[in-house]
Amino acid sequence: SKVENPQGFPDWFNMTVTQSGWSGSPTAVARFRIDGRQCTLVFDINGTSNSVDSTMTLPVNAAHTSNINFGSPLERGVNNGTGLTAGPKSFINTASTPGTLNLYPDWNASTWTASGNKTARGTIIYEIA
Repeated sequence: SKVENPQGFPDWFNMTVTQSGWSGSPTAVARFRIDGRQCTLVFDINGTSNSVDSTMTLPVNAAHTSNINFGSPLERGVNNGTGLTAGPKSFINTASTPGTLNLYPDWNASTWTASGNKTARGTIIYEIA
């Protein structure tokens, strides 16, 4: 159908989160919707950190471009059990990782602590491929 929201078509979809940076089975919830050529992703991942890096797969690859990357502040971040106040962020490098959302504890793309509780919760809107 060429209709953006055909009758009976779901508005939001649940997503199984494939993540890295947490040990075991963290609590991970994500939903997304597609509006034309853009995707809105809402996610919440919480658990024990086992890496200084954190990523999750996107439900739909971002548009590949060398000139535009998509980023958004996170609504909540916890690093080694401490709530972050410096502005955690999410970032898609469309040139090298169009299917991966990178998560950082601050806007300088610093690394996480590889232990303790880690939380990343946010919303990102990006152009899809």
